Amino acid sequence: MASDQIVELIELIKKDPARLQEFYSVVANSELVMPMILNSGQKTPIPILVRQYAKDAVVFDPVSNNYVPRRPGVEGDPYCPVYSNHDVYNSVKQILESRTQSYGQIVDPVVQNGRQIINMCCKKKRCAAINLFADGEPQYLFSIEQMMIIQRKPVVAKSD
Repeated sequence: MASDQIVELIELIKKDPARLQEFYSVVANSELVMPMILNSGQKTPIPILVRQYAKDAVVFDPVSNNYVPRRPGVEGDPYCPVYSNHDVYNSVKQILESRTQSYGQIVDPVVQNGRQIINMCCKKKRCAAINLFADGEPQYLFSIEQMMIIQRKPVVAKSD
């Protein structure tokens, strides 16, 4: 797999939060992958939504390969998962399909630059979770404020 600038920057942000502005620019200008689902009875696909729970409110369930609430009725924050490239998306696609099969069918993902993907999340009034892996832990959760910063970043045309 080729080097993933977004993943590299996430690792650097953990050490040096001053890199956040660079990270926002890279996200705005990178091609991201957003999984889509066609729910039963619907005509158009929508972004998959996942629930992110507070770490102290969940336990890992090996049967579902997911973190689940410790007790029933715990509400998690809804997020749209997005992936930094096709390889990362393909590595979790089977797990996403198994978790969403009762809701509908996963269809081809939307592949657009980061700003367009973030705009889609904002329209759904959901935050984005980047690179949500099999163990249920995203590499980075965007807040509404962070997504608004990405929306304002200029998109640089790719040169071939």
